[in-house]
Amino acid sequence: MFDKSSISTERITRDYTVTDLRAASQDGKPRISGHAATFGQRSVNLGTSYFEWYEQIRAGAFANTIKTEDIRSLWQHDVNYVIGRNRSNTLRLWEDETGLAFEVFPPDTALVRDLVMAPIERGDVNQMSFMFDAVQTNWIEAEGQPMIRELVEVRLYEVSPVTFPAYPSTDVSARAALGAMGISLDPLSQAILRANAGQLAETDRALVEAVIGKLSTLLPPAPRADGASRRKRQLDLLAAENL
Repeated sequence: MFDKSSISTERITRDYTVTDLRAASQDGKPRISGHAATFGQRSVNLGTSYFEWYEQIRAGAFANTIKTEDIRSLWQHDVNYVIGRNRSNTLRLWEDETGLAFEVFPPDTALVRDLVMAPIERGDVNQMSFMFDAVQTNWIEAEGQPMIRELVEVRLYEVSPVTFPAYPSTDVSARAALGAMGISLDPLSQAILRANAGQLAETDRALVEAVIGKLSTLLPPAPRADGASRRKRQLDLLAAENL
């Protein structure tokens, strides 16, 4: 049974290849514009070949966050290269009929012109990435169809031009695969951290033992050794002890 609660809602990154990412000058200043996300577009498979699920964004998902949050635009997710921020009016965000539209006015420097503007103008960079928390979601399930998680409302942190997509993420796939077995990744991760710190609690021990039990069901039964094989293994062990 697929455990939908195992899917993370915190600090998720999604990437889109867009056809309208543009870099040009406006009033003599560099300007980048386009869409960072598209409404109603189904993502790639975020699960596994055994437990498929997809994601899509509902119109209005960004309506509240772009009014209330402090949102940045970074180059390639690099915090050292901030190219815009809505609080300083160098990043504008709004929803239209297509999705989340944006306009960013990066610093007018030689570095920005060479590193950021030129690759977008040439078409070398044509993807946008956004980072968010899922505030409200809705699962769409239909007979014979893969499940779709619809993002109803999100909290947006960042929109950034990127060269390579980070999507689908290994973390999402791992959560989906473990969730399908009834294993929640977050409690297990915390138990591992406490074990490494020498602070393993009894509840952690019970959790790890339960997880081992569930994972062991994935292994095929071990072949039974015959008498000759067992005798040979015993002799090998004795020989090793005498070395």
